[in-house]
Amino acid sequence: EETIHKNEAFTQTFVHSQHDALLMVDAQGRIVQINDRCEEMFGYSEKELSGKSIEDLVPSHFQREHFRLRKDYAHDPKPRVMGSGLQIFGQHKNGRTIPIDIALSSFKRGGSSFVLCVVRDISEQKRTLQALQESEEQYRAVVEQASESIFLVDTETLHIISANRSFEKLLGYSTDEVQELSL
Repeated sequence: EETIHKNEAFTQTFVHSQHDALLMVDAQGRIVQINDRCEEMFGYSEKELSGKSIEDLVPSHFQREHFRLRKDYAHDPKPRVMGSGLQIFGQHKNGRTIPIDIALSSFKRGGSSFVLCVVRDISEQKRTLQALQESEEQYRAVVEQASESIFLVDTETLHIISANRSFEKLLGYSTDEVQELSL
């Protein structure tokens, strides 16, 4: 019994020390257990979420679709990562939406089925990507408007990858023709 108690304590420490939010959900979609990161991410205490539907953490306009997807998953409960190429959002207690990635795993315990949801807040990644895209747009605008001829070359093939209008005018080539040139 002492070993069981130590294992339970270890499991609780492990679950609550994770960087990602962890939610255990039963076959009816009710939240059974969450970790500390889940409380931080969504703004609810474990007591507030215990027994609530997982759809309570989904923006209202996605809840019906989420319910359908959850039912589909129950028929084929294989581990899977959600979010690759999709935009998935959770909803904070204050109504703010949170861009997230989710990994799902199912398991049985005592004859009951459960799903472990690992939820990662990707807000910072989204902000970084947006900043990178804005920076790239600014760079392209500066290069395109430059009066000097500017071009990029693939260092392995020595093919011209891109060039600005000044370069095209200088050589008298169209954009398509420039991209067929090599040094």
